[in-house]
Amino acid sequence: MSLDIAVIQAALVALVLILAVVTCIHAMLNKPDPRSAALWIVICLLFPLGGVVLYLIFGINRINRRAQRRAAGELLLTRPVPPPPDAIISSALDYDSLIRTTRRVTALPLVADCQLQPLFNGDQAFPEMLAAIERASNWIYLSSYIFDYRGVGGEFIDQLAAAQQRGVEVRVIIDGIGEWYDGGKTRRRLRKRGVNTRTFLPPRLLPPQLAINLRNHRKLLLVDGTIGFVGGINIRPQHTHRPNKPLQIQDLAVKLHGPILEQLTQVAMDDWRYVTGEQWAPAVPDQTTKGNTFCRAIPDGPEQTQEKLLAVMLAAIARAHHSVRIVTPYFLPPRELDAMLRAAALSGVDVTVILPAKSDHSMVHWASLHRLPALIDAGINIYFQPPPFAHTKLLVIDDSYVQFGSANIDARSLRLNFELVVESFDTEFTRQMTDHIEQVLHRSRRVDSAFLRRSWWKRVRNAACWLFSPNL
Repeated sequence: MSLDIAVIQAALVALVLILAVVTCIHAMLNKPDPRSAALWIVICLLFPLGGVVLYLIFGINRINRRAQRRAAGELLLTRPVPPPPDAIISSALDYDSLIRTTRRVTALPLVADCQLQPLFNGDQAFPEMLAAIERASNWIYLSSYIFDYRGVGGEFIDQLAAAQQRGVEVRVIIDGIGEWYDGGKTRRRLRKRGVNTRTFLPPRLLPPQLAINLRNHRKLLLVDGTIGFVGGINIRPQHTHRPNKPLQIQDLAVKLHGPILEQLTQVAMDDWRYVTGEQWAPAVPDQTTKGNTFCRAIPDGPEQTQEKLLAVMLAAIARAHHSVRIVTPYFLPPRELDAMLRAAALSGVDVTVILPAKSDHSMVHWASLHRLPALIDAGINIYFQPPPFAHTKLLVIDDSYVQFGSANIDARSLRLNFELVVESFDTEFTRQMTDHIEQVLHRSRRVDSAFLRRSWWKRVRNAACWLFSPNL
């Protein structure tokens, strides 16, 4: 009997070791970042059983095959991309190389006649969004990482349900991890009131869906194909001033009109098809808006063959003449972006990065602190913005180019999440964003490398967290 138990134990040990080796091989073959692959290999070799389980949950990208199967044989709204007209090239103020790069990366054209209106915090954004939903006559699409039923979230539920009742076609996608913030109550309340609400990749045991990464981090509201909202604001009461409660999260959304809405509608169609398997083709009317801004959508996700956002960021920073300004809540740039920022600063470009002084994810914040002294020594200006927590995502180049949307500057946004960013070429909108950044800088504190190096134990803590940065 004891011999049988010993044989079973040996067989189990052998099985776990085989699984660990297979997992290591999978990481080597499939991870694009050698640091990430090496980290998973070390974890699996040190903790064979636990490492395999963690890799199954966090490490495998299951998006590609599923997305390819869903997309096979289906028609897309995106039309063949013609070469951009000379008028666009000449009007975009010496950005022709960047325009060509982004067109090739995204396969989307740069479109003219767009209008952009910045909306700061939920106090400005939510009333505009609710008013647009109330005026809807044909269809509404809403995608949000977090949609909390409490506070202003209840107003959104009421307006979406009212639109559904008057015959508007309403579709809502909430991320499967993001909905944990309110325990899934928003999804249940919307469905109870007849709103077509779906969850993006909800973790479950049967059928197996264990991915904690690969989230839909996009924030997108489209109404009738005539108005859109893009940015970083989740639907949560923390984004607004409330009685006896201060604003807890600062953020930015942008209201859009014009031809860019066709590209944003394509993103909505693709996400809806991915989540449901259904082909949806909403009517997008011809855009009559005459704005002054050139725009292009940059959707990105782990199912893409290349890292679109990173490629466009690198191209934009490479053509900067005098300034690069970044506002982000999480700053763990990949090596390519780290090197490009330092090269820009060493060439004489004014590179400024604004981070929150206090983050809502301590481990990510500590990991970012590890790299800041080297960036400061290269001439990059680092500022800490005081509370409330700044969740804004902005990239401003010189006086004519802005990227805004949902993407942070970390591996999760640039490699693991589904994100949506819009690039714009326009001096007026860029001036508005520059003025906003100047106001933020006025109340922020510039950080020097000596301050970050003065505590040895914090340096050790930061470095330890940084080791996990490919997966934070």
